[in-house]
Amino acid sequence: MIIIFCPNCGNQINDNEKFCSKCGNQIKQDSQDNNEQMKQSEKTISNNISQNVDTEKNYTKYKYIGIFIAVILLLGLVSFGAYSYFAHKDTKQVEQNVTAEQNKENTASEDKNNAVKEDVKQPVEDIVNLEYTQNDKFILGDKEVAYFPNSKISFKNIGNICSVMLDDKNQVLMNFYTNRDVPDLSIKEIKLANSNKFFYEVKCTAGAHAKLEGYWLVGKKDGEWTIFISMDNLKSFGINPDKYYNMNNKIVNGKLIINCFHLEVPEGKSMAEGKKVDDCYVKVDWDNNKQTFRIY
Repeated sequence: MIIIFCPNCGNQINDNEKFCSKCGNQIKQDSQDNNEQMKQSEKTISNNISQNVDTEKNYTKYKYIGIFIAVILLLGLVSFGAYSYFAHKDTKQVEQNVTAEQNKENTASEDKNNAVKEDVKQPVEDIVNLEYTQNDKFILGDKEVAYFPNSKISFKNIGNICSVMLDDKNQVLMNFYTNRDVPDLSIKEIKLANSNKFFYEVKCTAGAHAKLEGYWLVGKKDGEWTIFISMDNLKSFGINPDKYYNMNNKIVNGKLIINCFHLEVPEGKSMAEGKKVDDCYVKVDWDNNKQTFRIY
């Protein structure tokens, strides 16, 4: 039962009463209208509540979906950030390792170059310039003897692929063996600048084109005659004693230049039309501190 009020006097009545018990006013229609209005209101309220509930449900659902998407995005960002960091770290580490290796190689190369420079460019007082004297001798076959008054020694060919150096009493001081019977012998006297120390450059050649058969640079060391440079020393600079070479040596700026070469002659051309090809080009100077020749 629903309690309503009389629209005429305001008296409280039941909804099933047709007339007001106080003023006699007919209220059925009004009551029905009120009932309809109340029912409509209740329906509206119920619909609103239902809509609110649905809206709340949708809001809750979308809120969780949004949270889920946000979590996925956050995880993706964290994963990407971690990947980028470690990838960059690995790349940076590789670059650092490569740079360190390159620096190590550059340092080793620089140290090696400095060592070579240090070896070649010694203090000036340790390096003494070389000079050719005017005592140049040439022995053709075994018909002559070359005598050098500065050292009182002589050279000669004695056949059987051997040349010798003799003292002033004709005692053999040194032998020079070649690959040819009685080759031609060329001897040049070399001295240290501002010194009375002498050396002898001995070159054995054969034939009209002066094929190189042997080379020696000799002098005294600790009071004894010794060979400082020979063909064996020139092997590491490109000389093969079994091949055909010519030799043209000279002194430039106090250094002896040893130059071995051959001629490349085009087929059908003469030797005069040949092209010179260097096989060995080395510098030699005197290390006064070590009392020996340097080759480089």
